[in-house]
Amino acid sequence: MREMLERQENRMKTGGRPAYWPVSLLIVGCGLIGASLAMAWRQLHSDARIVGVDTNAQHREQARGLAGAAGGWSEHRAGEAPECAARLVFDDVLPSVPDESFDVAVLAAPVEAVCRLLATVGDRAEYVMDVCSVKEPVVDAAQRLGITERFAPTHPMAGAASSGPLAARPDLFQGEAWLVVKGWPALTRIRPMLTALGAHIVEVPSAVEHDRAMAAVSHGVHLASLAVMTAYGRAVVDNEANPQLWAHLTGPGFRDVTRLAASPPTFWVSTLLSNRAAVLAHLERIGGALQEFAAALANADAERLTGLLRAAQSDHEHWQHWRRNTPE
Repeated sequence: MREMLERQENRMKTGGRPAYWPVSLLIVGCGLIGASLAMAWRQLHSDARIVGVDTNAQHREQARGLAGAAGGWSEHRAGEAPECAARLVFDDVLPSVPDESFDVAVLAAPVEAVCRLLATVGDRAEYVMDVCSVKEPVVDAAQRLGITERFAPTHPMAGAASSGPLAARPDLFQGEAWLVVKGWPALTRIRPMLTALGAHIVEVPSAVEHDRAMAAVSHGVHLASLAVMTAYGRAVVDNEANPQLWAHLTGPGFRDVTRLAASPPTFWVSTLLSNRAAVLAHLERIGGALQEFAAALANADAERLTGLLRAAQSDHEHWQHWRRNTPE
């Protein structure tokens, strides 16, 4: 294995590319993230071999049709127009992991599926990375399997309300943070690949801190968004309101807060259950904050209400300040 890697490194030390430049990718999960990664890598390396795996028959068919037109990416699918005769994004899309070797395998599936597939995929690739938004179960599985030297725990902070291969785009990761858990040797190989995709790397000290942070900045936020949407629906019923009228009364604030309610539930069930302890702790914080606002309103306490509003504004200013500064 070492000799194989050394030969590959020597072969790829050309054209300003990183020393390790994967020429074959296995992407398990051809949804938004997996297909976008495949698109971006095809742009960077037109001759790479990219094989996708997806258990969803519709996703497989859609992924098989993804094609890039010469000089850019076409919105058409292969065969629909002459300019789509360009290289397909995926060389093949299969229902299960193939019995062949790859430079890098990317696990872009729900957390429990990733933990289950690590053993099989670990035997098919020199290096393996995941893109899950929950890290503790995944790194625990990698440690149990003894693949810590070849596994890279990562998480791109990129996404969209829509899902599936047809929502994918090659610039999805441009300018976005790609989180990596520190201390995993394979990251020295994987990092140049992520940077080439246009992402900027943000190191997280541990899987535990990653998951606690995700509960606060993503998973808990998602549930808060859904709770606002659910409360709106109940308000329409409780007030015997005209739903069409109320829908036209909503403004940008409502749309911003409830946007996440459009996300597909299947992915979120797996994610939330995998990080349930941290998410529950953060839901308690959200509930506590709402109770403070409710108490101020119930007591008609303008001073307390003003203090709460100012505290939230201050927290937002601090968040914006640190957001503008790249962590060391």
